[in-house]
Amino acid sequence: MLAKGAQAARHARADGLGTGGEALAHLPEAQQEAIRLRVVDDLGYDEAARRLAISPQAVRARVSRGLSALRKHLFDPMESTR
Repeated sequence: MLAKGAQAARHARADGLGTGGEALAHLPEAQQEAIRLRVVDDLGYDEAARRLAISPQAVRARVSRGLSALRKHLFDPMESTR
């Protein structure tokens, strides 16, 4: 059985995210899972929140922070290492 991070990266690569999947593996597990549910599995915030047992606002925050970190990693790799 793969770790959640590896599963999320594999899902991301399978969906054509390429290096985005590799970058996803560097995010905290909570952000990875929120992004996987919202972006890869295409669930709404309410359903993702139900599955994660957190509020929809917490899902929004995790997705937002995770996508921000991914953008920095993918488009400004030097910024993400500081």
